[in-house]
Amino acid sequence: MLDSDGRLTDQRLFSQLGWTPGTRVDIGVSDSHEIVVRRDNQGTWTLTARNMLLIPAPLRHWCGYDAGDPVLVVAVPSMSAVVLHSLETLDQALPDPRRIVERMRPAGAPPGLDVPTTPDSADAPEDGELSSGRGPHVDNRAQDAAGSGDGRG
Repeated sequence: MLDSDGRLTDQRLFSQLGWTPGTRVDIGVSDSHEIVVRRDNQGTWTLTARNMLLIPAPLRHWCGYDAGDPVLVVAVPSMSAVVLHSLETLDQALPDPRRIVERMRPAGAPPGLDVPTTPDSADAPEDGELSSGRGPHVDNRAQDAAGSGDGRG
C-alpha cells in the first residue's frame, strides 16, 4: 500500500533489487498509467533513509492513485525496476469472475464438461437472496472482487 504520504516500502523487494537508502531512481508512467520506477544514477528521486520510495503527488494523481491505495508492485530485476499496478488495472486485466464461476466444473473433471450453474429449484433461494443469507445479489464486478470487508469474502 502507498502510505498516507504516498510512500511505498517493500524492504524485501528493494533488497532483492539492491536498492538501499539513498539509491537514486527515475519515476515515470506507462501509456496505461502504471507508475514505473527504475534505478538511475542520475535519477531525480532517492530512497529515503528508511528505504522508502516517495511517489510524487502530481504523478500519483495523474495516474489515479491516492495515498493509502493498495498496489501490486512487480519487479523487473533485469532492468532494476518496479512497476506499480492499481487494483483497477488488475480488475480490467483479469478474466471476469462471473464467467469463471459460470464455467466451473467438478475438480478433476475434463474440460468441456457441462455442469449446471444454477441450483436445483428445491435449493434455490427466494426473492433474489443469496444462499449464504448475506442479502440480495448485486451485479457489480468491482464489489464482487472487493469482498464483504469482514474477512469472509
